[in-house]
Amino acid sequence: MNWACRLEPFNANSSSLSERLLRGGWPTHESTKPSAFWKHRNTPSSEWLQAKAQLQDARFIEAVGIIRKFLDQAIIKKIGQILAMDTVRQAPRLLNGRVLHLREGGMPWTRVVVDEMPEVRLVIYPDSDGSQFQLKTVPVEVGSFDSRMDLPSAWAGLRDAELAAVTGVADSVFCHLNLFIAGARSFEGAVRLAELALSVADAAEG
Repeated sequence: MNWACRLEPFNANSSSLSERLLRGGWPTHESTKPSAFWKHRNTPSSEWLQAKAQLQDARFIEAVGIIRKFLDQAIIKKIGQILAMDTVRQAPRLLNGRVLHLREGGMPWTRVVVDEMPEVRLVIYPDSDGSQFQLKTVPVEVGSFDSRMDLPSAWAGLRDAELAAVTGVADSVFCHLNLFIAGARSFEGAVRLAELALSVADAAEG
């Protein structure tokens, strides 16, 4: 069989088609043009548009939920801070109003005391595990390392028996080397340390 003879008509037609294409002779029917083909392929279907809209709605609702959760947490935190500050304002004061007694530890007292209680020099509060009461000096301003008064220099860095020997407070626990905080195992012991510290400060000022 002579395949060349059989392929000759096809080759001829192919050559003819190639020539027509080179001359811009693409078939004129609209559906056969490449632009029509890609236009059809690029036109989104109604189902696709609906799915896209549903996805956008779902993502929007998810974002609203995240923002709502964040705002709820921020509001709860702010309310807690306001209530805690009111608790600080209502806390009892000892030793002629110069010592503030907080019945709970971890209260945000610094801002309130610095801004609203110029006569307060020391703050007493229980530590986190309740094993002792801490006595802390009040800074001259929020964030400052300078205090309205320091604890007695003779207490600096002492602990337990050594501090008890100097102060006469049997349950003394410690005094920080920088003289801004000390502690005793009982509330009465912390009050006694505060009383001694104020006496030393008054004598130094007097």
